[in-house]
Amino acid sequence: GAKEVVSMAIRLGIAETMLAENPAFLIFDDPLVDMDPVRANKAAGLIQKISEKQQVLFFTCHPHHAEMLGGNLVELAVNE
Repeated sequence: GAKEVVSMAIRLGIAETMLAENPAFLIFDDPLVDMDPVRANKAAGLIQKISEKQQVLFFTCHPHHAEMLGGNLVELAVNE
């Protein structure tokens, strides 16, 4: 959990610095999956705050994580 939080903080800091003057988007591939619920909620809040300035695409196979983030949900069907 802690390693994932530090990793996300570093990446978001770099993105904020690089994208300060340029509109762009960020892509996340299930970054909350290895976090405990408290850390995941805090990270989701941070991602929501970032989404006020930058477009965010967040991929997850955990419906609860998608609900935590809100926004526009696009569900992809899987043929079994």
